[in-house]
Amino acid sequence: MAAKGSSKSDNIYHLKIVLDDIEPSIWRLLQVSGDATLAQLHVYLQIAMGWEGQNAHRFVMNDSVYGPISGESEETDNELVDERGITLHDAVVDGQHHFAYDYNFEDGWCHTVSILKTTKPKKDQTYPLCEDGERSAPPEGCGGPYEYERLLNILENPEHSRYVDVVERCGDFFDPEGCDLDDINELLKSPDRRFAKS
Repeated sequence: MAAKGSSKSDNIYHLKIVLDDIEPSIWRLLQVSGDATLAQLHVYLQIAMGWEGQNAHRFVMNDSVYGPISGESEETDNELVDERGITLHDAVVDGQHHFAYDYNFEDGWCHTVSILKTTKPKKDQTYPLCEDGERSAPPEGCGGPYEYERLLNILENPEHSRYVDVVERCGDFFDPEGCDLDDINELLKSPDRRFAKS
């Protein structure tokens, strides 16, 4: 989305996304226009963190839960607010500094999203923009924070009986320390190509 005028709804939100219960921390700094819908924000978070969009998700903000109205979420439709119909600007209340983004309820990947500040969009900048981050998201379906820690321990020990199985599961190119900002930002330019149904 190209930077536009100066209406309050298209202020740029500077977000820090941290994957909970993982040490060392997996995090990203993301700049997103306030007029992005939460459905769009979901896609941006998936790309920035390195997830594959294979599992259910939701946003928890104040007393509201936002997500896709499609049977994908564990909440009933009556408890969910459709994420396609509300922007980040409209979902965030005055004075709010944090909200939750949950992904893959079975594995329990919970992200804390901190609102660091809002600024006016820069004239020649396109958004969203991932400006910094560290470490790669865990492989999809690896079992949650505790199981991911076990997986990393196995990857560090080629003599482990499960080493070959874990390498095959993660893929030859999985780098837990990797965070390629250029690649992330290239994907953010055309997010619909990655998650066509989002």
